[in-house]
Amino acid sequence: MNLFNPIERMTKMRKNHVKKRNNKNLYRIATYEKSRMRERITGEIEYDYFRDFIPIKPKAGRKINDNNLLKALNAPDFDIYVDTIFDYPQIIQKKLEGGVDAGWQKYNYILTMQVSPCSFMCWHCYVDRALREGKMGTWISSEELLDSFLNERKRFHENGEIDKGNVLRISGGEPFIAPELHLECLNILKEMGLDRKIFIWTETNISPFFSDEIH
Repeated sequence: MNLFNPIERMTKMRKNHVKKRNNKNLYRIATYEKSRMRERITGEIEYDYFRDFIPIKPKAGRKINDNNLLKALNAPDFDIYVDTIFDYPQIIQKKLEGGVDAGWQKYNYILTMQVSPCSFMCWHCYVDRALREGKMGTWISSEELLDSFLNERKRFHENGEIDKGNVLRISGGEPFIAPELHLECLNILKEMGLDRKIFIWTETNISPFFSDEIH
């Protein structure tokens, strides 16, 4: 019996989803239509290369008013069984500012891009199967990706929405099929003096770290 081998799958898919053009790395990532239908159904907004993600979000009609996150989450109008709660803002604020208190909201609106494909095929995954199998997406460089992200960030801030555009989430698929993308984005932000203002969040199923192809 042939067992599923995520390392072999990752190595094979990497060859089809990372390439060079004019000495620059290109990566295959998901693209989105600006679908108002999806916005109405899920509350998510989609951009060309990104979809928005709000880690701490009360259900419609409910608000978090307290600047102190711990107080807000313990307030009687916040229900951990009904509202959406992830610890992203606290972790990011701790990393960038050294503490967690007022101001966590500026890390609570995340633009997420998705690397295609994934080394696993988990039955419970909500990501489009076509993306996980590497059958959708467009080729883009880290410079082009960050240009698009920074344009969205500029638009937010010009509209007075300074709590938006401060976190870029590299998701997937499996993000570390293309570890170069993370390093290039981090280096570009550092060169621009934005590495203490913009946080790059990512996750992994760790299978790439067992592959000789990545090392």
